[in-house]
Amino acid sequence: MMTVSRALRGAYGVNPKTRERVLRTAKEMGYIPNQVASNLAQNKTNTIGVIVPDIGLSFFPNVFHQLESEFSAQGYNLFICCSYDQPEKERKEVMALISRRVDGIVLAPASWKESYGAARLILDQDCPLVLIDRRIKGLDVDTVIVDDYGGAVSAVNHLIEQGFRRIVHLSGGQNIWTSRERLRGYRAALRDAKINIKEAWIILAGLTVESGEEAMTRLLEQNANFDAIFCVNDPVALGAYRALQRHGGKAPKPIALIGFAGIQETEMLETPLSTVQQDDARIGREAAQLLLNRIGPNANESKPVCLKIPTQLIIRASTTALIKS
Repeated sequence: MMTVSRALRGAYGVNPKTRERVLRTAKEMGYIPNQVASNLAQNKTNTIGVIVPDIGLSFFPNVFHQLESEFSAQGYNLFICCSYDQPEKERKEVMALISRRVDGIVLAPASWKESYGAARLILDQDCPLVLIDRRIKGLDVDTVIVDDYGGAVSAVNHLIEQGFRRIVHLSGGQNIWTSRERLRGYRAALRDAKINIKEAWIILAGLTVESGEEAMTRLLEQNANFDAIFCVNDPVALGAYRALQRHGGKAPKPIALIGFAGIQETEMLETPLSTVQQDDARIGREAAQLLLNRIGPNANESKPVCLKIPTQLIIRASTTALIKS
């Protein structure tokens, strides 16, 4: 019986002919190996946990696709969870993944501050962790982010170069790293151009199409005298676009609109949207490699690294031909 078990596991020291005979018989009998038992015996499950805010939000589906491709090629399966930017739900998902004994976790934190506890839970279990898209205050772990600040500066500078001066920012919640950095870039670009920053033009708009549309509708109803909008992400820009089209008669003219992310939908509108393109495939690829380097007996024990991926400004009609209003 021991020889059969060793042959099925591909262990060293089994006669090749014996192994071939055992495998042939197992196939004929429809034998399926108990991979879970085998993995647990090796203190490894060949699984990776991925926690993101929302798989339908912005660029996360493309990042996940790349993560799945990279990990699958190395024999890992993925568990994907959504926090919906709720730190308490994020914590529950972390505990569930730990209980499954995943070999590592990729996390897009729900909060700049409040995700610290969930991340510490992971690290205290000696489970490798890589952050993507967002950072956590006071936590030094492997991280892959984009240049949110630089991308925001390039977006607002483009609007300024087009002659716009009354630039509104539809912002995300400041508990999220990306929103904080993009607001910081917005402020810096206006300050460097010696344009007065009006706090009334920094409007909390969330991160979704619906919240962007609602925020833009409120702004239009105020008859505010603005001429351009920089949105925290593309979904918010799509919502703003929808509101501008519906309330065209109330909108100031001309109006420029730019987003951030580079999702496919921005190209498909009657007036295609300018955006700041993120390299989501590279984010997934780099994050997977960092995590794989931390897993196993030959794990890299060097200091954590933070990779900042450059962005690219994509100029389309929404900041040149402008939105029809």
